[in-house]
Amino acid sequence: MSPEALSDAAGTYASELAARIEWSRVASFCVLTAAVWWIAGYLKRRHVLATGDARKLNHIVTLVGGALWFGWLPEQQARASMLLAAALLFALLVASGWFPGWGPLANVYLGYARESDGRQQRFHVWSAWLLGVYGLALIDGLCRDMVITRTAALILGIGDGLAEPVGRRFGRLKYPAPRLPGALPNWRTVEGSLTVFVGTWLVTCLAFGVQLPWGDLFWLSTCVAVLTVLAESLSPHGTDNFTIPVVAGLTIYYHPAYA
Repeated sequence: MSPEALSDAAGTYASELAARIEWSRVASFCVLTAAVWWIAGYLKRRHVLATGDARKLNHIVTLVGGALWFGWLPEQQARASMLLAAALLFALLVASGWFPGWGPLANVYLGYARESDGRQQRFHVWSAWLLGVYGLALIDGLCRDMVITRTAALILGIGDGLAEPVGRRFGRLKYPAPRLPGALPNWRTVEGSLTVFVGTWLVTCLAFGVQLPWGDLFWLSTCVAVLTVLAESLSPHGTDNFTIPVVAGLTIYYHPAYA
């Protein structure tokens, strides 16, 4: 293909993609999400929210809100709109990492920053977001099924989002989380992992309860929950935002109850 033809094809694709985007929905979602991030950081600064609570509030609101905000659009519109919203919010997080003390970005950064990450704090502010988006985009690309993509986002938002606050408050049985070379030691709790199981099981039941008989629904939900907990517990610190939606999505896609 000649450079001119390649340029024309890219321009045509970009035009078609832009035509699918629900611009008002993207703008409103990004504004509301950024406002929640700022509020979470403000409340953390005022010692109303702990670090894990502020971070997971952002996590839950963004993922669950995105699944509900875009997930019921026609599939092509949903994909294009979600991709643009994710890119814009990622840019905001990167900017907050570059300018963590500047104006409104200070609270955005503070709401996501985790002091226990030490010198890797800025990296973990944006990398967890990027891995989560990449995991959801990979599942969507592989399965081409918005029901699965939406469910994976809800599992990541609710199951994983509630695990850290529950584990920090009620966790008594700790186990070391795998870590990447050079990463700081990190611990997970059995209580937190149990929260992932329960959250995943309930989300899957709600997502497919209308279309599946109870026996198939129970079998599907249990398989998804078990494999998601294994993905969460065996993932190195900071990578479970990628492994959870990928494992959950592929389990649903290949499970005989859904196939």
